[in-house]
Formats: sequence, structure tokens, C-alpha cells
Amino acid sequence: MRLRIVKVSEPHLKICMEYSVWASEKARFKSWEIGDRLLFTIDKHMAALAIVSGASFESIDVLWESNLYPYRIPLKFTHLVAEDGRLSVADNIRDILIRNWGKNYGFGILQQFVLEGPDADEIVDKFNSIPNLLN
Repeated sequence: MRLRIVKVSEPHLKICMEYSVWASEKARFKSWEIGDRLLFTIDKHMAALAIVSGASFESIDVLWESNLYPYRIPLKFTHLVAEDGRLSVADNIRDILIRNWGKNYGFGILQQFVLEGPDADEIVDKFNSIPNLLN
């Protein structure tokens, strides 16, 4: 499995879910693959999980008030956690991220580095153990 972790605000997550898309100011999706998992974090807590469902594209449709974010990739959301049930990144996956990306693992999140193999599986398994609001 391939996993990327992104940091968002609550309003941005809602827009991503409404339009089934993730976006960026930069053309960063060249190495992304259909089937990649995307774990959304809010305030260092795991909030939602999606699967990349198609090829990246560009759009001039303004979805977010703060910026255009023209580079986009379609998603299918599979898991959403209630605010009061979210697991802390620091308590639950920090050691895995440090093992893969070093003590500055936050840079890996900001750059949306890919995490593969058993470590990605472990993070997704921990996340999937939380009750899912989408079911």
C-alpha cells in the first residue's frame, strides 16, 4: 500500500469531501498513483481517509476561498472520524513517521511524501479501527 499524509483545516476537509478532490498550488501529483491512500490530519489528529480514484488534472474552478489550487486529483473518501474520536498523530503514528522520515517528519507531511509497505499498512489499520461516520 502507498500512503500520503496531509494537513488540512476542518473547512478545507469539508470542501475536499464535497467535491471528492485534493488540490495543490504546485504540480505535485506526477508520482501519485490511482489507489494511493491519503490520510487527512487536522490539528495533529487523524480525521479522514481517501483513495486516489483517477488521474490528476488542472482546473480554474474556485472551490476554496483562500486560493485557487489549480492542480487537483480525484478522491473517493472511505473513512471519516468524528471530532471527539480522532486519534493523535503524536501518540499513534509518530514513531512510524520518525522511522521513515526522521525527527523532522512534519516536513514529510507538508511535502506529502509517500510511505509504502508494512508501515503504511499499520497506519491505515490503526486509522480503520476508529468508528467510521461514512458507514
